[in-house]
Order: sequence, then structure tokens, then C-alpha cells
Amino acid sequence: MNASEGLLRGIAWRLAFLVALVFAAQNVPDNRPQMVADANYAIAGR
Repeated sequence: MNASEGLLRGIAWRLAFLVALVFAAQNVPDNRPQMVADANYAIAGR
């Protein structure tokens, strides 16, 4: 394996990881409003 092949392989792995992150970000449900409500209750709703 020469240097250019290693460089291309590294770029390919990073690109695949980025695509996987984008896919996960689009398909995992967003629970932030519930988390904010729980935090507000824990802080002020005692």
C-alpha cells in the first residue's frame, strides 16, 4: 500500500462515517422538547 492509497482509504472511511452520522441524525427521534420540560420541572417545579 503506497501513501496515496492510504490517504484515499482514510478519506473514504471519514466520508462513510460522516454519511452514517447524517443518516442517524435524520432518523433518531428528537427528544429535546421533552428533555427541556423535564429539566424545567426538576429546577423549578419542586
